[in-house]
Amino acid sequence: MASRTEIVEKRDRDGRELAKLLATAFSDKYKAMCDDIRTAEEIIAAEMEWRGADSNLFVALMDGEIAGSVEVVGLDFGCAPSDAVAENYLDRLGTGRGMKALYMLSLLGQSLERDEACVSQLAVAPKFHRRGIAAALLARAERYAGEKSMKSISLWVSAENAPAISLYHKLGYKIEKTRDSENLKRFFNCGRWLKMSKPVPNNEI
Repeated sequence: MASRTEIVEKRDRDGRELAKLLATAFSDKYKAMCDDIRTAEEIIAAEMEWRGADSNLFVALMDGEIAGSVEVVGLDFGCAPSDAVAENYLDRLGTGRGMKALYMLSLLGQSLERDEACVSQLAVAPKFHRRGIAAALLARAERYAGEKSMKSISLWVSAENAPAISLYHKLGYKIEKTRDSENLKRFFNCGRWLKMSKPVPNNEI
């Protein structure tokens, strides 16, 4: 019998497992910022702990195991407090490395319109690839954006990530703009990023 994917809001107990998923999925980012994956896991796990259960962060479950995740943020919802994020990095990396990591993190930040939701933390564990989990997570993210009365939903993707771009096109996302950054190329080895977006149907019940 085929396993069924269940998308649920992040629960209190998901922090450690989710930290491992995100640190692995975004290993290039976290190695650049934190030097090693173990430290990255500790930083992410600490954030997940003080965030607790989260209505805008979703996990995909297969047979009780976390198979993927997605977060939806907007100007008025979903953004972690900047002072808490800063304290987390500084506590675990020290002042010098922590300030550098926070600067690098700021390079990944994006401005949003009032009626725009943005997808982040979209990740699928390697053992669960090619099972439609990313598409299911994005569908849940879009529904959440509709519940928040957002008119559009967007995401950023490396211009070099052809498989992801192909998937997003199939799901109705279109390239809205291109961003070139020497600093992003310097720190994350990718200087060109694409913003892709699509309209959000009103899914309020």
